[in-house]
Amino acid sequence: MSGVITALQKASRAGALSETAVQFSGLLERQDPEADPSVLLAGALAAERALAGDVCIDLASIAGSISWEGDSDGDLAAPDFSIWQKALWRCSLVGDGGRLSPLVLTDDGRLYLYRYYALECRLAEAIGRHARRVSHSVDALSLTEGLDTFFSDDPGSADQRAAAAKAVDQHLLVISGGPGTGKTATVVRILALVQQLTSIRPERILLCAPTGKAAARMREVLASAVEMLPEALQRVPQPVTIHRLLGVRPSQRPRYDAARPLPCDLLVLDEASMVDLSLMTSLFDATPQEARLILLGDRDQLSSVEAGAVLGDICQAADQGTLPEALITLRHNWRFSSASALGGFASAVREGDIPQVMTLLESADPSGLEFVAMPDASGIDTLLADRIIPHFADLERLAHEGAPAETLLAWRDEVMVLCAHRHGPRGV
Repeated sequence: MSGVITALQKASRAGALSETAVQFSGLLERQDPEADPSVLLAGALAAERALAGDVCIDLASIAGSISWEGDSDGDLAAPDFSIWQKALWRCSLVGDGGRLSPLVLTDDGRLYLYRYYALECRLAEAIGRHARRVSHSVDALSLTEGLDTFFSDDPGSADQRAAAAKAVDQHLLVISGGPGTGKTATVVRILALVQQLTSIRPERILLCAPTGKAAARMREVLASAVEMLPEALQRVPQPVTIHRLLGVRPSQRPRYDAARPLPCDLLVLDEASMVDLSLMTSLFDATPQEARLILLGDRDQLSSVEAGAVLGDICQAADQGTLPEALITLRHNWRFSSASALGGFASAVREGDIPQVMTLLESADPSGLEFVAMPDASGIDTLLADRIIPHFADLERLAHEGAPAETLLAWRDEVMVLCAHRHGPRGV
């Protein structure tokens, strides 16, 4: 066993590295006993980043700057990038993506596990294919009349109207917006507009979401808008999870894939920010090339637990001009005013304006925001006892009294506890 593997094991025991990353590095050493120690270190770092949700690691940005607690011998010191890059290129374990290899290194210094590199390339090709496809089948007058039918002329609806106009012609549309901006309500109107102006039949429209809860929310919105929808559109299949839509089965190929595409002309995905690289690639693989895709999500929301922040990457590509027509951002919040304490706080958080965040918290109107300092973990116990437990005690009382399910669910959703950390006393 090499010195770098021993050092990685020591780092793992100290909590600085996962055991999975150590084992992957050991696998690389067994495949190539002559591999340079810096290659084994790079492999461990790439595996660790994948576990953290990143599909690659930018070696150029960390070269020469990594330090590990307890690494007194310097076995885990990262070399300068040029030296590191040469060692990687000389190793049989590293390729450029053109052949099967455990690791893939790009010219700009990004190191991937091969699986994620292949998935990213496949998905990028599919996204580009759909983005380039445009149908100019609706004249301007018909489009304007359709927009006037389903969208108000309220200034707050301007972004929603723009999204609907793009959805009629484009084969890839990303609608991003924070909570309360009306993403799901917008897509309901888009479905009605598309049904009116195109030849897409309702049974050829598919709706999906990454989780059962998100799919249920889509069903609720559709049900609440049933009177607005054309009668034919009420025959649209009910929203389901992506796994159910694709027919994912343990140890078997999914029912739908590139060779057996989904029977649809329009596919709508809600909560797209929660979808990881692997699942999003499977969804694009199974979508017919001529079909339209609408992705709904919040680019500022936490990305998927698994590797790959796909929605954020698509939005970034749109910002940089690679996919300029694919993105519409809904900015008007129908749930609370941007001038309110909560609206200003949300805006400051999105922009990373820490001084403004603290100013709002310390001078907040109690009706909108309240900052409760917690110098230690015991403060959380006090908060739970004073604020959270009584609320759910009332929920239990309502259940015993036979309150309707809708009342119980609404009561439950009035209180939510969100954690910024995954581990520790303040984590989930």
